[in-house]
Amino acid sequence: MSDGVEARYRLRSLPEYGRVSAWKPTFSGSVLRTVLDDDGVREFWDGDHRVRPSGDAVRARQWDRIGDSYLFCHGRASGGEWSPARPEAWIVDAEGAVEAELNFGDWVRTVAVDVDRNIWVGYQDQANPWSFPPGADATGRSGVEYWHPALVRWDECGTFHWVFAVDGVMAATCYTVNSGPYGVVAVTDADEPVVRVGVEGLIAGFGGDLVGPSAVAFDGRVATVLGDFVIPKRRGESGYLDDVLTRIDMETGEVVETGRVVMPDGSPLPLGKGVIPYRMAFGRGNIIGMVIGDPGVAHVLEL
Repeated sequence: MSDGVEARYRLRSLPEYGRVSAWKPTFSGSVLRTVLDDDGVREFWDGDHRVRPSGDAVRARQWDRIGDSYLFCHGRASGGEWSPARPEAWIVDAEGAVEAELNFGDWVRTVAVDVDRNIWVGYQDQANPWSFPPGADATGRSGVEYWHPALVRWDECGTFHWVFAVDGVMAATCYTVNSGPYGVVAVTDADEPVVRVGVEGLIAGFGGDLVGPSAVAFDGRVATVLGDFVIPKRRGESGYLDDVLTRIDMETGEVVETGRVVMPDGSPLPLGKGVIPYRMAFGRGNIIGMVIGDPGVAHVLEL
């Protein structure tokens, strides 16, 4: 990146969504919201419909639409007590009844479902072989230990069909996934971290100098990545900033623009001392949804 990032991208506030901890648009045009009530209890809303998951699905930290149903995922990470025999994800119907119990393994970082009901699960770094249910590999590579799976494509039956690390790409972590409607784009810690993938595997990878990006938007050609980016350090400013955008042409690899995200009134995001100013960021299609503050207020960046 060059010194002096000039472009400004202004957020739009969505206070009508309530006190939220996460939100994302669906392919049908509605919005999934995880809302905190006055007692701090999470409620799951799809537009004006409240989804009331039953059983352990109420523990979910992430959720998405999968057809007319919903995928709820708890996704235990480091320090969590994980067991291959205990479900950590659930598909529930509109009334909250469990239709299927799934287990994506441990160290889950992010989950997204595409329009064809493929489930894309991003994992974070771990030092031990990745654990998965016996016989789950539909590719025929049974018994193989994947030390750093990074990104895995699962189906709704709990079978995995593609593992990013097996494509010959060295990666330990998948930071974020955008599952459409223009195709699946993810950001990993590979040498070319911004990757476009399909059902057959890796399509293209570009980018560099990215450190822990938090969200990516994609319009079918250009990926816009938000996160901690290495930029020339100015006096009194960290060399890593959470409000920087990089826009990458996913056909040529060219960086077409860089910029900064600003609040609705044009003021900078409150960066703090090593603290990410937002509680959540998620890309779907060509927008990035964010939750800023505590209690959380939904914001959207429309590109």
